[in-house]
Amino acid sequence: LTGFMIHNQIEYNWIQIHFIYPFIFLVFAMDFLDRKYSLKKSSLGKVNSVIHNGVLTAFILVGTLSTMNYYKYQALIYEKIIPGTGVANLRVLTNEAKTYCPGCGWPGLEMAKNLISQYRLTPNPTILVSAETELKEVALLTPFNLRQFIYLAEIRSFQENWDEAKKLYVQAFKNKKMKALGACRVFSSNPDKC
Repeated sequence: LTGFMIHNQIEYNWIQIHFIYPFIFLVFAMDFLDRKYSLKKSSLGKVNSVIHNGVLTAFILVGTLSTMNYYKYQALIYEKIIPGTGVANLRVLTNEAKTYCPGCGWPGLEMAKNLISQYRLTPNPTILVSAETELKEVALLTPFNLRQFIYLAEIRSFQENWDEAKKLYVQAFKNKKMKALGACRVFSSNPDKC
């Protein structure tokens, strides 16, 4: 319990607090295993000790591997993808990030954002189709992420489909934070910084 509380204090004071969930899982798993296979209550001490050690080792391995994948995903997103590296390299990086976290929509959002920026420089309709495909994948993974509606509304406005763009903006603006993002993307001289 003391280690758990110390870890909470460390995580609370860090900038990114993402490790807490695997850590909590590991603490509860160890507590459960300690109670279930306690040597005090069992007459088969050696067998329970082997089972306890084997299950605990399996939990530690699974927790370590999932945590490593998570931090590799975070490093890709925050150190390579978001700062911008060009579309060709970005495609490789987002695909790699999708292998680390198949249920995460953030790599697809960043790819769509980058494709929209590329469309502003070279108006090619196939770029918008690629961005829309990325956003459809994101919608399947994270249907409650309203940022996708902002990007999709931008695509619709580039396609001059004003009614659908308006509907998408209205849907996105149900959240106050999305109003600020939408205003920044629409009215800013450099919407890529939003």
